[in-house]
Amino acid sequence: MLRITTYSSNSEFAKAFENTAVAGMINNSAPETSTGVQATLSKNIAALKHLAPIRDFSIRQWCNDEENKSWLFLTALPSQRATLSPLLSAWISVALKSLMSRDIGSTVENLWFIMDELPALGKINSLNTALAESRKYGGCFVAGIQNIFQLDKIYGSAAANDLLDLFNSKFIFRVGDQQTAHRSAMMLGEQEIRKTQESLSYGSNTIRDGVNINTIEQKKMQVLPAEIMSLPNLSCFVKLAGHYPISKLKMKWQN
Repeated sequence: MLRITTYSSNSEFAKAFENTAVAGMINNSAPETSTGVQATLSKNIAALKHLAPIRDFSIRQWCNDEENKSWLFLTALPSQRATLSPLLSAWISVALKSLMSRDIGSTVENLWFIMDELPALGKINSLNTALAESRKYGGCFVAGIQNIFQLDKIYGSAAANDLLDLFNSKFIFRVGDQQTAHRSAMMLGEQEIRKTQESLSYGSNTIRDGVNINTIEQKKMQVLPAEIMSLPNLSCFVKLAGHYPISKLKMKWQN
């Protein structure tokens, strides 16, 4: 597939799709359309050239192996990240779909997805669905991000907010920019404050003297953005799923 899509001539590319559902679009009588399709496919599957041609490992089998107790690490050096990002997101998508193909109540142990630098992995199309529905299949997720706006750029603002909402527990460490700090503070929630104001009025007649008492309701962030930006190392604000108060956690460095 990689050879035909990336290295073949336009006529050879069109021949590969004869008698298929897309033959009307990819054929020698419409070379401009075929060339456009070939160029788009080549761009999106170029990362496949880094794969070994021999199949000696299956992510799907690894995810569903009841006896397997191992860890699977998917990593890329910074210099390779731009090239390998499509592969990483594809592999994670395969793992997510494998997880959600399990029988509900399966005896296979929970499968943890720990994704550091989530925006660097590119867009993972099945992630939102997996976060919302995979609990019954044994899915558990931990993700780390440095800048929320990187997530907006990849998923779009609305989808990024939905994604963040699906992580019920949040650990918010120090951030460097004010906008991320503000959105992080909003994720920790607000509280309603009722203030009682008392005012005195005086008149020329003592009957006109009076006291007015008013109650004003205001909303206030539970944690201010400035507090997040000034957190010391190894300290964070914690919001757990359920009816628990926001707490501040301080960890100790362990060698």
